[in-house]
Amino acid sequence: MTVSEQLASDRMFFNLVSDAETIPDEQGVDLPPKGDVLGLIARIFEDFHQNGMLASAEWRGWYVVITDGSGQTLLSVALGTPALECSRSPLN
Repeated sequence: MTVSEQLASDRMFFNLVSDAETIPDEQGVDLPPKGDVLGLIARIFEDFHQNGMLASAEWRGWYVVITDGSGQTLLSVALGTPALECSRSPLN
């Protein structure tokens, strides 16, 4: 594995995706040193909530698709609806 591949695998990316458009997260977020991935995701979604993205109708039809450094989808969460839809890919 190259250094850039190792760096990419130690990051998660929070991409915004709709049927018509994808806004890629080009920088990503470093994984926490102690592996508290769920805590990191919870803090990021709390930021989305504080900014009104989770229930705002203008975000209806958009998803936050969380991927690892290889591009594998880890979690997908619908935006713009009070009853959030969530899907999780099985982790091997």
